Amino acid sequence: MRTLISIKERLPLILILAAGAALRIAGLSFRSFFADEIFMVKAVQNPLSALFAIDAPHGPIPFYILHFLSGTVGRSEFWMRFPSAIAGILTCYLIYKIAEELTDKRTALIATALSALSPFLILYDQTARWYSLFAFTATASAYFFLRNMKFGKTFDLFAFSILDIFLLYIEPTAIFFIGFEVLAAAVLFKSMSKKVIAAFVTVLIAYIPMVLTTIQQSDFYRFLPGTFAERGVGGGILFRLFYAFYSFSIGQTISPFNLPVAVPAIILFFLLFSYGLIKGAQKYGITAAFLCFYLLAAILQAFTQLNLPHYMIYAAVPFVMIISIGLEQLRERRVLLIISAVIISSVYAYSLHNLFSGKEYNRMEFVDDWKGIADHVVQVSAAGDLVVHSSDSFDYYCRDRKKITYGKDPDRVINAVAAYRRSNPETKVVFVYSPLSGLFVQEVETGQKIGKALADEYRLESRTEFCRDPEYLSKRKFAKRSFPEYRISVSIYSKGRTNK
Repeated sequence: MRTLISIKERLPLILILAAGAALRIAGLSFRSFFADEIFMVKAVQNPLSALFAIDAPHGPIPFYILHFLSGTVGRSEFWMRFPSAIAGILTCYLIYKIAEELTDKRTALIATALSALSPFLILYDQTARWYSLFAFTATASAYFFLRNMKFGKTFDLFAFSILDIFLLYIEPTAIFFIGFEVLAAAVLFKSMSKKVIAAFVTVLIAYIPMVLTTIQQSDFYRFLPGTFAERGVGGGILFRLFYAFYSFSIGQTISPFNLPVAVPAIILFFLLFSYGLIKGAQKYGITAAFLCFYLLAAILQAFTQLNLPHYMIYAAVPFVMIISIGLEQLRERRVLLIISAVIISSVYAYSLHNLFSGKEYNRMEFVDDWKGIADHVVQVSAAGDLVVHSSDSFDYYCRDRKKITYGKDPDRVINAVAAYRRSNPETKVVFVYSPLSGLFVQEVETGQKIGKALADEYRLESRTEFCRDPEYLSKRKFAKRSFPEYRISVSIYSKGRTNK
């Protein structure tokens, strides 16, 4: 009887987590690997001893996990992204546990539902990178840290200390999160005992090997104040925080230019966020302060170059908790609660529909169809033809063609193509132009110069364009880089000058 009662009480949580798991696992293999994932997938093929500093200052733990997994089940899109999906599901459960500690079960269920169905979290829980593992480890650390502050148990102290070390070896931006814990312990809980101080010192000492490695690679510039790293998006600190708020609210699969959807949704989330802070402070006291300290880490991080929302993914946890407090406190105003729930559900459904159908992505590289493009190149070319490209993703999927990768030295590529054509005059040249799809965005002029040289020297047989960006005109107005209508084109050149 007690078992049945226990199951009945836990059934809402089980159903929410099951829905979150289904949404994460369902989409693991429908997208091609994008450039950052390709780097991970290629890197984990190295020996274990080579992985410690393979992407410093990014930590080695995600590489270790995928290294062992790939040796067991292979390197398909599904299996390389599977650990991220599992970490995302576990994060949702930990959000329930933290919210239960800070508020009540009703609010905890709302927070769990918001995180389980969050388009932003689902997107990055389907990515073969460190983001989801980082969110899970930070959330687990926050849970044990909170319990240690409340109950003073040694196990909780040991647990959050170990998790903080793991966190630093996943991604060094963890220093902002650990700073939140130090500040909360000293100011909010007034519990900086010798044991707690020793725990934080131990965490920092344990990270010294990675610090030395990072210094050797001169990569500390990433923590200096700056704009969006490698994205070319302008704006000051308020804009960066707004972009993070926008992403945490409605995800990154609703275009900011889709004003009829984005504007009302953002206004509602802002009102619920403000209401949740006010009511949280009135009803729970220390809870609101704890969540504000939690968010402070992300606010400070926004001043650095690592200010993109997925680098601050840990801040989605206090965000959904504050929103859940706002929603729960509307229960006495049923009309407002129903309206809010309907709007949030509709926005989430629309954003998730876009996520699974490849529409309105803020980061278009997620939906570049490199599998399809590689298949197209194989179909329109012969084994002896030369393929010129700049994408690691294309290189990964197109494995049976002779290829030249171009970077910032177009003359080298042009000369290499000419030399190859002299030796193989009957072959064709396939030019895959993707200026916005490389691991690092290539100079637009580089690809244009190569394309012009090929057009001047050889006859253009065909050009096929892929991955249309419906918002390219709007993006040109607001961003500091050129946005083509089609992100990728495949041009086929054969012998003979176009001028003849």
